[in-house]
Amino acid sequence: MAQPLVPRSANSPSFPRVPTSSPGQIGYVNAEAVGFEKLPRAVADALAGVMLGSPVAANADDRKAKRRADGTLYEHVTAWWAGTDRYVVIDARRLLAPAGGQTLRPVSGWRIEGTIDYYVAGVVPTTSQWRFQQSSTAPGTKRTAVEVDDPLDVLPAELTGPVRGGQTDAWRQYGRGWAEETIVATLRAPARVKVLKAQRRATSRRALQIADWHAITLDSPIALAQTFATDSYGTVVLGPQTWPSQLPRA
Repeated sequence: MAQPLVPRSANSPSFPRVPTSSPGQIGYVNAEAVGFEKLPRAVADALAGVMLGSPVAANADDRKAKRRADGTLYEHVTAWWAGTDRYVVIDARRLLAPAGGQTLRPVSGWRIEGTIDYYVAGVVPTTSQWRFQQSSTAPGTKRTAVEVDDPLDVLPAELTGPVRGGQTDAWRQYGRGWAEETIVATLRAPARVKVLKAQRRATSRRALQIADWHAITLDSPIALAQTFATDSYGTVVLGPQTWPSQLPRA
C-alpha cells in the first residue's frame, strides 16, 4: 500500500534557500491523498469530456469547508490540469449542512465551473533528465542536505524560473520495493500558460535521494479560451470559444 506524503505546512518554520551548487530536500508529513487525487472522483468523472488527451501535469488543492456571509456552508476545491493541447482550470463547490457535533454532510451535488485554454498549434512539451553533481566532501564525511521551504528550491533555476510566482506542490509516495517523488508547478497569465513537472523514481526511499530527476516543461501562448459549467442536471456545458483576453481571469 502506498504511503503518500506532502510538504510540511507553510506555517512551519522557514528554511534557507538551497545554494545552486548543492541539492536540497523537502520535509514531508503524512497525507491521505496527494496531487490531482485530491479532486473528488465525482468532479473528475464529470469533466471526462473536458480533460481530453494525455496529461502533462495536474494538481488539486485541499478541499475546504467555508461559510458564506449569509451563514450557509459549502465545500470548495480548485484544481488545474495540463494536457498536450489544453490547460483546464477547475472550481467545484457543493453545499454542506451540520450533521451533529463538528461533522458536516453534503446536501447538494457539485457545482463545477472553469476555463479551457487551448495552446497555439505546434507546441510540444520539452523533456530533460538530470542530477546534481556529487558532493566533493572528503571521504568519510557525512553531508546533510539543506531542507527547503519552497519545493522549487530543490530544482535547477533554469527549470523553475519560468514558473516562479505561480502555484507549486510536491509529494512523495512509497511502497514495497518502490519510491517516487513529484514536484509540479504552473504559472497562468492572461495569454500564456507555463507548466513544470519533475519526477524521480527508485527502488527505495534511500535510493530516491540520488536518483535522476526527469522533468517535463510546457510554455505556450493561448490561442483560444472557453468556459464551462454544470447545468441544473449536473451535466457539463461548454460555452463558446473566444479570444483569451475576452474572458475574466482568476
